[in-house]
Amino acid sequence: MRIFVFEYVTGGGLAGGPMLSELVSEGDLMLRSLVADLTAIPGVQVEISRDQRLPAGGLTVPIRWVASQQDLVRALQQGIAEADAVWPIAPETDGALAHVSNAVLGAGRTLLNSHPRAVAVASSKHATVAVLAKRSLPVVPTWRALEAPSDDRGCWVLKPDQGVGGLGAKLVRGGEALRGAVAELAHPESWVAQPYLRGQSASLSLLIEHDDAHLLACNALRVAIRDDGFALLGCGVNGLDGDREQCAALGRGVAAAIPGLWGFVGVDMIVTRQGPVILEVNPRLTSCYPGLSRSLGANVAEMLVGYALGQVREPPRLDRRPIDVDLELCHVA
Repeated sequence: MRIFVFEYVTGGGLAGGPMLSELVSEGDLMLRSLVADLTAIPGVQVEISRDQRLPAGGLTVPIRWVASQQDLVRALQQGIAEADAVWPIAPETDGALAHVSNAVLGAGRTLLNSHPRAVAVASSKHATVAVLAKRSLPVVPTWRALEAPSDDRGCWVLKPDQGVGGLGAKLVRGGEALRGAVAELAHPESWVAQPYLRGQSASLSLLIEHDDAHLLACNALRVAIRDDGFALLGCGVNGLDGDREQCAALGRGVAAAIPGLWGFVGVDMIVTRQGPVILEVNPRLTSCYPGLSRSLGANVAEMLVGYALGQVREPPRLDRRPIDVDLELCHVA
């Protein structure tokens, strides 16, 4: 089985423009972890694309080098055409993940990720919260920035409706400050506002097939506020103390609420005193993936490929020991 892995940030998605250093390290760590898992599967051959500005640095699989957006188009077309299956890792921003996913399905190849219709919902934080709330799932109240309540309640988080992680998110203190910050936005209609909730930043790592969600990990996230912005410093994979059955039920609720979710899916949450509330859904690999196979004592990529081939119906017995992913130093311990 030939699998083409396209990691957007390191794979040429930024060719011809500036590299986003805050995303390159995370993207490269995810890519290398996934490639290591895939190449450990008997009978699987892996190929990737790579931005020409980045070194190969130990990557021993075939590489399609990308120096321009024209190169990127060719690399994607040829990589998809020559593969049996494609595993995209791309941000939802500007429809990047949906675009690649549609191209894979249009070429008749196996997509090792969620269907574009699910990506379309999860790409919007506002739409995601709306569909989850209809299922009575606990969510962080989310308004379009121009429609946020005018009362001067606590702190707010102002963020792009389509965005990856905390990129672009701003902590705003008070309703008056929120109104001022919204007024300064060039395109306020594409931003959302959420109340800032105190609690533990956390995430779920799910494996989803046919609306059935298997909980792989409950993760504790280390998030720092710097200059009123947010930075993910690391992940404690399976390091979250709490009710696993409650987290598993949330995962099943998310899978049922967003048809077309498939494969690896991340769910970002805040664990408050009242319990976990969902922030957003990530229909792709997340920064917790590099520690996941070690935490579980099982090859997560092999499980997912098995689902795609119809060979696996249930995950094996899993260890679930805590593993730390340090994104500041970009290593897994």
